[in-house]
Amino acid sequence: MRDGDGNVIGFFPEAFALRDHEEDLSVNWVEYHDGTTHERRVAQCVRELRQASARNNKTIGPKTGFGIATVLKVNEVCGGLARRVRIVYTPGSIGSHSSIKDLPRDDMGLLEALATQAFTERVMNNEIPAASDDGN
Repeated sequence: MRDGDGNVIGFFPEAFALRDHEEDLSVNWVEYHDGTTHERRVAQCVRELRQASARNNKTIGPKTGFGIATVLKVNEVCGGLARRVRIVYTPGSIGSHSSIKDLPRDDMGLLEALATQAFTERVMNNEIPAASDDGN
């Protein structure tokens, strides 16, 4: 969701909807990374996603936004709507990969709540440098 100047100001609920072939929502565990601050761990996570995309001959566009939520907040939001989801660490080629399981496909109210109440922090791909001076 963008403002009149093209700045990202939030997420559309549809961003959290499962596609037909998906059984869970793919997310990443920021704390998997060992940066000394939250911002550095987020940057490492974005870089890891860029590298994984490059391995598949894809790129993440500079205007791509990443939503950030805590497990606690996702569980609170879902629980407040009488929905129980599981957030599970599911590493593979992406070490920080995790999944939100048991997310209903047809609950637009829940998706809107995730977009507006859980994933309230966001970072843009173009805000994260390719590498940092201190190795983080």
